[in-house]
Amino acid sequence: MMATPGRPSQLRPWAGIRGRLAGTYFLLVAVTVLLISVALLTAVRQYYLDNIRDILDQQAGLAAQFYQSYLGKNPLVQEAPDLAAAFSATTAAAVQVLDSSGRVLADSTAASDRPNLSSAPDVARALAGKAATYSGSTARGEPYLAVAAPLAVDGTVQGAIRFVTSLAPLEALLGRLAGRLALLGILLILVMTAVGFVLAHTIVEPVQELTGVARRIAGGDLTVRARRHFHDEIGTLAETLNYMAAELARLDQLKKEFVSSVSHELRTPLTAIRGWAVSLKEGSVDPAYQEQGLTIIAAESERLTGLVEELLDFSRLEAGKLTLRRGRVALPPLLQSTVAEMQPRARRLGLTLTLDVPPALPEVNADPARLRQVLVNLLDNALKFTPTGGTVRVFAGLDAPEGRLTFGVADTGPGFTSEELARLGRRFAPGSRPGAGSGLGLALVKEILALHGGELKAESAPGQGATVRCTLPLDGMAPSTDV
Repeated sequence: MMATPGRPSQLRPWAGIRGRLAGTYFLLVAVTVLLISVALLTAVRQYYLDNIRDILDQQAGLAAQFYQSYLGKNPLVQEAPDLAAAFSATTAAAVQVLDSSGRVLADSTAASDRPNLSSAPDVARALAGKAATYSGSTARGEPYLAVAAPLAVDGTVQGAIRFVTSLAPLEALLGRLAGRLALLGILLILVMTAVGFVLAHTIVEPVQELTGVARRIAGGDLTVRARRHFHDEIGTLAETLNYMAAELARLDQLKKEFVSSVSHELRTPLTAIRGWAVSLKEGSVDPAYQEQGLTIIAAESERLTGLVEELLDFSRLEAGKLTLRRGRVALPPLLQSTVAEMQPRARRLGLTLTLDVPPALPEVNADPARLRQVLVNLLDNALKFTPTGGTVRVFAGLDAPEGRLTFGVADTGPGFTSEELARLGRRFAPGSRPGAGSGLGLALVKEILALHGGELKAESAPGQGATVRCTLPLDGMAPSTDV
């Protein structure tokens, strides 16, 4: 079943962690029980077989020695019944006495038939003069173990004595043991599978809770928080999710403040333009009044255009499409021309605008239009907040050990608070003082410098002015392609 795009898929009962963990426990315990049971049954069977074989070997050897010492003077066919009867009384096995051709001369089971067993492997070896053991099955499928030993007199093999015991009791014992092991194994498998389910529950429940929290956050509820059940990886994940929700809530609030600030900045020039347009439409004949209105409309239109351009740049920045047109840039002429453009505004505000730039600075690989945008934004802020009679200084210099070029603006304005310094250049972070604007300018400055491989730094204290520095790499530290 395919998941619906955009929505989490529903897990089948055995497809999740609970099912996999319980299944793993089941397979692990089942394989372990099976291997242990097979090993145990094999060891028990071999132990009993070895014991039975040793006993039969001893009895066969004793019978052969007894025959050689006490009965070997008489023909084997004469002593065979007594020999079989004597040793059958000391063992639970059947005793067979065979002549040198392999024909049964006596059988303690009182069987009427006297087959020839010379083809039996143990009998053949015994008639060849060596004791032997053989295990097999009867025609009826009953397992047995046979031990045969040669009956010799003066080194001549007269026949063989054979002890045969049924292994059916041993197989029955092993069957009962296998049944008990199977029962114990099933019980152990059930217990361990249950343990697996319980252990999986301690994992799945927090994960399911985190899933629910994540879905609520995705639905727009940024106040929900996940509980930390244990001090483990899942607990760390819960804390990370809570941190993400808090950051999203903070960014959401910043965006709301940003929208409010931008709306206010757009409304101010639009209101001025509309007001003067209405006044001029009413047909005032005073040329000075008309000139004043047209000047204000032009200025506010330019201000509005600048704000819209900043919004467009910010949009490109958010989409990762802010483009740099690089080239070799000499910084002093760029700073001089920008300061010259801002001088009339500085004089109108009663401020002293100075330029402090060394005569020779290395060129940088940069976008001159974007660097001018950086300087204009910095000067705009400095001129806006420096009180009448104050000084605004544009400076530049070379940091040779670091291989970087520095330029910036210093003013004698009110400076920044520690909180303002901390959020300087952040996206969606409007200033806190009256007339501070939307904060778009410094956010763009920071990102433009970052695209050049540079940094934005500020030094300030309340009431002691502010110094904002921009750094640029001199060579290949800056990316060589458009971003």
